Amino acid sequence: MKGLSVASDTMSHEEMAQVIQNGGSVLHKGVLYTRVDALPSEADLSVESNDEDQIQAQIDKLLDQQAKHKAQIASLKAAQQAATETAAQAQQAAADAQATAQAAVDAAPSGPSLAGPTH
Repeated sequence: MKGLSVASDTMSHEEMAQVIQNGGSVLHKGVLYTRVDALPSEADLSVESNDEDQIQAQIDKLLDQQAKHKAQIASLKAAQQAATETAAQAQQAAADAQATAQAAVDAAPSGPSLAGPTH
């Protein structure tokens, strides 16, 4: 498929992408595309087609993606909260250990031992 491929109004985004991936280029609505990431989105192509079923399919697809993204965000926020709580617990445990060590030092007898030499 090397060379120029003309995209008609019936080519899907996937078909156009395949042409470019195989070394071709796509002419769509007077614009020459040579990179897949520059192609019109499936949603844009649906709007151009003026096909109610295609437009509704794209709306449904985008709503599904939105729901998945919301679930991912909720999961990340929960992980972030757990990490924050774990860090706070570790910090408290370190402070408690330091206080326990200090209390042991404070309770230890100081000065010379009252027990004499042990010969």
